Amino acid sequence: MMFINDTDIGTVTRVVGLEPGVEMLDLENGVGDIKIEPGRPGMIEVIAKFKANREHGPATDRDIEITQGDGRIKVRVADSPFASRRVSFEIRVPMTLNVRVRLGVGSIDASGLNARHDLRTGVGSVNVQAERISGDSRFATGTGKVSVSAHRAEGSIEGKVGAGNFSFTAGSAMLDRCSFKVATGNIYLHLPATYIGAIDLKTALGAIKLGPDAQFVPLQSMLVGSRAKGSLGQGQGEVVAHVAVGNISLERK
Repeated sequence: MMFINDTDIGTVTRVVGLEPGVEMLDLENGVGDIKIEPGRPGMIEVIAKFKANREHGPATDRDIEITQGDGRIKVRVADSPFASRRVSFEIRVPMTLNVRVRLGVGSIDASGLNARHDLRTGVGSVNVQAERISGDSRFATGTGKVSVSAHRAEGSIEGKVGAGNFSFTAGSAMLDRCSFKVATGNIYLHLPATYIGAIDLKTALGAIKLGPDAQFVPLQSMLVGSRAKGSLGQGQGEVVAHVAVGNISLERK
């Protein structure tokens, strides 16, 4: 995400070994983009690029705080009187380290991980291309799009978008319960043909497209919305997708 009149004020690079028992990266940031990708086992590498829209002192190592405890390694931007500055992160972590990100304004990109994801931004996109998504994973944005793709998806997955589209693609899936909600926008679901379980799709104002599965799931078209609720086999999985204004498309292949 680009900002008008940004000026580089420095880059801070930190490499930190993980203490025993640390299972999660916990990153919070106000404004700036975040990129997370696999790195070396047993450590994280943090590259923080500082920008501002007015002149002030250069960024130093003290501007990034990294602490460990309670099973987490926390990365924060230190308090500063310069509220205008923005910090974009590039972080490399062990591919099995769980990740939690809270971002005010900016986009989150996570690729190549084999872990639980909990990624949320207020304004911006969330893009995930994972080897495996596991556990209770969450993806959310207030305004923007969410695109989640995984070779393997397991556990319970939740996606929320205020204004924008949500897309979920799984190469293979052993899902428990998935809940995807969009206020204004579309939902695109691409599940493997081997997915077995219940689906509950609903639009308050919009249409539902089921593709070949339309022959198995009852589809009810209402005056301004649609509802499709049924089962694709007798599996334990459940996919719930609701849209206030927009369309839902489900495809298995």
